[in-house]
Amino acid sequence: MLILTVTFVVSLLVLIGAAKYFTEAAERIGLSMKLSPFMVGVVIVAIGTSLPELISGIIASAQGHSEIVIGNVLGANISNIFLILGVATIVSKRSLQLGKEYIFIDLHFMLGSATFLILFLFDGEISRIEGGMLILGFIIYQVYLLRSDKLDEMPTLNDPEIVKKMDKVQWKDIVILAVSAIGIYFGARYVVQSISEIATVLDVDKTIISLTVLSLGTTLPELTVSIAAARRASLK
Repeated sequence: MLILTVTFVVSLLVLIGAAKYFTEAAERIGLSMKLSPFMVGVVIVAIGTSLPELISGIIASAQGHSEIVIGNVLGANISNIFLILGVATIVSKRSLQLGKEYIFIDLHFMLGSATFLILFLFDGEISRIEGGMLILGFIIYQVYLLRSDKLDEMPTLNDPEIVKKMDKVQWKDIVILAVSAIGIYFGARYVVQSISEIATVLDVDKTIISLTVLSLGTTLPELTVSIAAARRASLK
């Protein structure tokens, strides 16, 4: 049991760390290719912080552990709403302000995605058609973001000097991207494998472990980004 626990913890740390380096390298490559800072923030940073859930979910589904996928998705969203939002509010030392555009559009996108998920899960499974509808909803939201006038708030992307220096793609970033991608794959693979074996040893449902330990671990990138943003907001 000790070996399984160590394997899970190490694999989770590798997964999270690799996702961080992957996102940062992809961010620099995007800027070097003259993508707008906003597009880099919306597409690369947003997807990069969700890579742990995405890759572990794909591997778990491919190995027939669909309960891990659902448990991780539900647990991660619960952590994002209750834990991350709560911690960010406390760290900022003042209330977090939400603009009207976020209330009328982004909030409804979130409520809509939650509603679709509830409806799709009523029969206990998500079909390929339903999965395709979820992906379509994600694409629609990304198109809306790219066409909106919102300003990106990632610190590195708002620094003109940093953006100006990104004049060409560095081989170092390509190497980091490749190595971290490998780290993400193997980290996610052993996370899923160790969860399955731990659940068997403890005689508990894999969903329980995914809802708690795994979901909390895979939302650490979002927690880190949110805390950094909250601290910046408190200094203004």
